[in-house]
Amino acid sequence: MATRVDGNPEEDVVVPLPEEQDEYSRLHPYPCDFCSRRFSKKSGLTMHMLSHQIERPHECNLCGASYSRKAELVEHMKIHAYAPIKTEEEEEEEEDEGKEFQREVARMRKDLSKDEVR
Repeated sequence: MATRVDGNPEEDVVVPLPEEQDEYSRLHPYPCDFCSRRFSKKSGLTMHMLSHQIERPHECNLCGASYSRKAELVEHMKIHAYAPIKTEEEEEEEEDEGKEFQREVARMRKDLSKDEVR
């Protein structure tokens, strides 16, 4: 029992929930402290709590979108269907292949220009 400002005791008033809401609460006993969502499993609440954190360390290297969970980033990458996440090693390898291709094209042009001179 709590005490009001005027010194009189304050009794808790029990307000019954509508039956369907009470059933929902019984089936979803884990409420989020930040929003009105409730979860049937504690693990669901734990995963949901990540959505309230400010830090979003998983960033898309293509568009800059950021996510708190890696699984969300992986799901997001599907919108970039033909642009998978590349490691630095893969990017360097691709860059080297591009330079090699440019050298090959330059050699072919040089060979063609020699043929024209003859």
